[in-house]
Amino acid sequence: MHVRRSARFLPLFLLAFGLTAGTFAASPAPGAPAGPQGFPQLLEAVRACGPRLENSASERACFDLIESVCRGSGLSPRSIPFGESSEGYSYSRIIEARLSGGLPDELAIIVPVDEWVDAEPGQDGASGIALALAGVEEYGAAAASGQAPALSLRFVFLGAERRGPRSSGEEAALGTKTWLSRAELGGKTAVLYLSTEGLPEGFALENAGGGILSPLWHYDRIRRSLESAGFPLRLEANRMQLYRLGLADSYGPAAAYLSAGIPAVDIRGQGTAPESEKVELGVQFSTFLRELVRANQQGFSDTWDRHYLIFQLGSVSAVVREPVYVAFLVAFSILATAGALILSITRRDALKAAAHRVPIIAGQLFILFVSLCILLSVERARSTLDAFILGSPDFWRLTPRVFAASTLLSSFLLFLAFMSLLVERRILTPNPYFYEFAALLCLALDILVFTAIRLPLSFYFVWAFLVVAVSLALRKPSATLLAYVIMYAPLLLLVAELSLRPELSLYGRVISPGVGASLVLAATTLPFFTFAASPLLFYSKRGAAARSRAALLFSLAALLVEAASLGNAAVIARRARLGDWSLAQGAVSETFDQDSSDFTTSFRADCRVGTARLLRGGSSLILASATSRAVQSGHEEQRFLEVQQRHSSFLDRVTDSIAVDSAQPPYSIELQLDGGVELQIYDCDLPYTVALDGRRATIFTGINPGSHFSFSLTVPRSFAATLSIRAHYLHPLVPYVFPDGSRPADGSFMV
Repeated sequence: MHVRRSARFLPLFLLAFGLTAGTFAASPAPGAPAGPQGFPQLLEAVRACGPRLENSASERACFDLIESVCRGSGLSPRSIPFGESSEGYSYSRIIEARLSGGLPDELAIIVPVDEWVDAEPGQDGASGIALALAGVEEYGAAAASGQAPALSLRFVFLGAERRGPRSSGEEAALGTKTWLSRAELGGKTAVLYLSTEGLPEGFALENAGGGILSPLWHYDRIRRSLESAGFPLRLEANRMQLYRLGLADSYGPAAAYLSAGIPAVDIRGQGTAPESEKVELGVQFSTFLRELVRANQQGFSDTWDRHYLIFQLGSVSAVVREPVYVAFLVAFSILATAGALILSITRRDALKAAAHRVPIIAGQLFILFVSLCILLSVERARSTLDAFILGSPDFWRLTPRVFAASTLLSSFLLFLAFMSLLVERRILTPNPYFYEFAALLCLALDILVFTAIRLPLSFYFVWAFLVVAVSLALRKPSATLLAYVIMYAPLLLLVAELSLRPELSLYGRVISPGVGASLVLAATTLPFFTFAASPLLFYSKRGAAARSRAALLFSLAALLVEAASLGNAAVIARRARLGDWSLAQGAVSETFDQDSSDFTTSFRADCRVGTARLLRGGSSLILASATSRAVQSGHEEQRFLEVQQRHSSFLDRVTDSIAVDSAQPPYSIELQLDGGVELQIYDCDLPYTVALDGRRATIFTGINPGSHFSFSLTVPRSFAATLSIRAHYLHPLVPYVFPDGSRPADGSFMV
């Protein structure tokens, strides 16, 4: 009876089970989007994952979301782990999804997934991930309907890219390095690196590395596509020359791809749009991608045309291509040569007289060059004196703009004073037109040199040559004065931009140049300094007494400029020592050995430390130093890490299970084994490398390992080594320094 009853209800049971199974099969996986989302919904989904720090649950949730969107759009995502310890270890990953198009040429859209550890709310880069995912949905849906893009697309989501704080300067991080070494690229590839913080209003374009620029065709297609989509743009136009010379502090993530021979442009979000414009931003970016794909529908170019000039004034920008600029240089050279020939024919007697004066002209140019070298040496000595007074070789970082401006201005004033004395003693000629002619000769030489070395850099010298030539042809004091103002016009744009965003590596070379840098700087700036003597001689009073007074006046003005800059830095240094948080220029670090319970606290400033008070665990450390560094050691019983070890043996092998617990999660942990003899390791469940001598091994734990982690090590019974554990923290150790959660008093540093 029981069996027959079961048989009667079996069809109903199977029907119910089938309906239930069908319901579960149709339901999306937890956290997975149920169909096309669109940018606003994707943005909220990415934000809902939480802070995407490397090796965190939020990061893993975001990668799961990315994979789900790719699969839901008909793409097959490929996951690349960071398993190569030689590249650096991480528990993060890289996800890429490729979409074949009408051409094998491939545009890689690369987005960093992680956020900086010091990212502010709303500035975590979620918008860049959502914009790229919206592109995945759009082109995946188009491909599913039979409309493949004109060229192949590869969407790459990088983990382990933004490591540490934003100020660390590590742009080409592990994500980029690993993808470049392990990506399976075929044919021509170009990179669009999308980097955002909040919701961008517009974009800034960076396309340079150390002396390497992206080809014009890639840069210009991206620029035009962004303009067509209606995005406001900020081009790195005036700063481009610094990139070419390798004088920038940071080149951005595009530099790593350019060094690998891959055309790349980094577009960085600018400004912050209101949340109400999310839909419009998604539409604009979709338009940008469509325009960019359309612009590349004929494929990528084989040429790497990097000798181009970019100009931007406000919202107006222009690009001068290499053929146009070369044609301009050729025409300029022809006209200059023809003009010289015409003058030599029409003014034969003057040319003969000038030929007889060539040794005198060369001698006076040499005197001018030596004078400028001496003045730069004086400025270098001045910077050494300033460093001594302020107690730091990096003193100029207190006020880099002030010191750079004072160095240039005081050099100029001292040069004018020196010129006045040399003219007074008849070592140099008082003829103002000679200095215009001498500047013209120097500019012609600079044009030849820079055309051969860095073609676009010759633009500034061509501009100055034309201005000086017109001034010399007009032969009027007012024309000379006007020309002197106009010739600096292109450089003023660069100066204005550098005032807003200083490049400290360039500032350092200007403020305190080395011997070689001084010679190069003197040779490059000689025509500009020489031309300055012409308006001086036109408008200054004649006579030895007048020129002596002028020399004294210029010297006093230079001293006042130097004193003002030094006084400004001294005031800021004093305010920093008194604890003005907005002006304090310094860094505190501490090393703690919990085996010996000894700690060493160091404080580095950009000025003389004097006396600094540091709060440490409710007590104060008083550091005193007459230089920019202060160190103090002490003894502390508090333990940061707890290590537990368990042994298990089998035959001649021992397995050590080691667990590490920390009071506060560290940013990273370094594990190192040191033995007196060659180490023999059978197995380890974390990646490791052994040094060439075999006596030292490094075990990799990855970034953000958490408050507790453990690993196992299988070694011979005779194995003997010292395990060193070093924990690194990016944030103050709040539970250690402030057990009660209280904040330090204003005006104090904290360890």
